[in-house]
Amino acid sequence: MKKITYGVTIYGILSESSKKIVYKGLERNANESLSLNLFCSYSEFQIPIGATFNYFEKGDLKLYLNPEAILVDVTQQFGKPFPAIPTGWKTISKFTFSEKDIIILKNELPVIDSWELSDCKANLSKFE
Repeated sequence: MKKITYGVTIYGILSESSKKIVYKGLERNANESLSLNLFCSYSEFQIPIGATFNYFEKGDLKLYLNPEAILVDVTQQFGKPFPAIPTGWKTISKFTFSEKDIIILKNELPVIDSWELSDCKANLSKFE
């Protein structure tokens, strides 16, 4: 039986207007065509930059990510860069995905301006 190592709940994709407010906190470069800046809920885990995720779930959609998604960058509403998704914080986090997976996620997740503006509940997880 597989066991969750860590995970985070996602509300949606960061809008361009909100990105202008927090851009200083998203300082690490990634292939923009393969990355998404995501609004993440309070995490129960401390998840360092570089952590990988192999499972995405939203409602009935269950997707094993291959290759795995990678956490590239983390900030919050004040644009302060973080070295990890801290336990107990809402964050805006940048992840990279495969070409196939990013298309699916873009179709499944809403583009939003704030955590409170979405009733979407998706999860990115690492299973061992």
